[in-house]
Amino acid sequence: MTPIKCLKVKNILISLLFYSISPVLLSHPKLNAENWMRNLFHKLPETRIRDVLIPGTHKSGSYNILKTSPLAPNSNKLLLLNKKMTSSWAKTQNLSILEQLQKGIRYIELNLVGHQGEIFLANDLISCNLNDVLKDLRSWAATHPYEIVLINANFAFQTLSEAKELHRKFSRYLGLFLAFPLLPPNLLTFGDLWNNEKGRPLILFTPPSFKKFSPRYWDKKKMLQFSKTNAQNINVLSEQILYGSAKGPGLYRQDWSKFYISEFIFKPNKKSIFKSLFENQNPKGLYKFSKPLFEAPYKAVKSWLQKDLPVNIIKVDFFEKTNLVTTCLEANKETLIQKGKNW
Repeated sequence: MTPIKCLKVKNILISLLFYSISPVLLSHPKLNAENWMRNLFHKLPETRIRDVLIPGTHKSGSYNILKTSPLAPNSNKLLLLNKKMTSSWAKTQNLSILEQLQKGIRYIELNLVGHQGEIFLANDLISCNLNDVLKDLRSWAATHPYEIVLINANFAFQTLSEAKELHRKFSRYLGLFLAFPLLPPNLLTFGDLWNNEKGRPLILFTPPSFKKFSPRYWDKKKMLQFSKTNAQNINVLSEQILYGSAKGPGLYRQDWSKFYISEFIFKPNKKSIFKSLFENQNPKGLYKFSKPLFEAPYKAVKSWLQKDLPVNIIKVDFFEKTNLVTTCLEANKETLIQKGKNW
């Protein structure tokens, strides 16, 4: 056969192959991160949220920490000695919570403290006013009723008046959009929320004592389980995520009645921070310290799924620098395709 005829046959085969797979490609378009839950599961409302890979952020509200930020209450006063260094290790996110949601994040953490008569988000240093964050959450919920957002509110207020003030803020800004805790995580589906709690896409987890203020608060003690890692390198982190540590179970030892959160983060110790002051080759802040993890989620999640581990929520630092969101969305899509589901 002449080279010209070989080329023609090759082109015909390629064309046939393309047309044979094109219906599959066309029926599974690229996901829109801003509406990925609706895009993937609107035809599959029976899907349990516990079975979905959900990208999340660690200390989500730290994005506004600056070297000029005030010290948060109860933080070590020694942190004031070098505010520039403190801010570089305290900041875990670059983007606002609204921007995080727009880019696909569906689990956020609100670390709250009282400061000068107001409530702020903080991580050793003061970040942003809670009012601003709640306004963004309200705006998001009003325009994205199918995008379920899990909100973990962390606080340890000393007085009842502070707790009541926080409740008033939650009620004022989010009251219309808070889903009622219908079912435990091992039973809760998208359909339960989309139908029974229509237009209420926010799930707000609070300490058990906060339930006395409203039945719409979800008891975090009963609903959330954390991996609680404490690693400075990827090998130790991977081991802790799989097998757990003294502070929490790993992927092999989950409580299926709860949402499970894997911490895919490095936690610097005092030695790491001290070295950053005196050794030029050491990272000068959390951003550079975390860089080895930026490309790691894809490989890690692929390995976990191959082992048939029930991955649920994964939280990271500086999420937009990682491939976490893309990894979770593609893994969710691939799981549906493998099960013969048409989204």
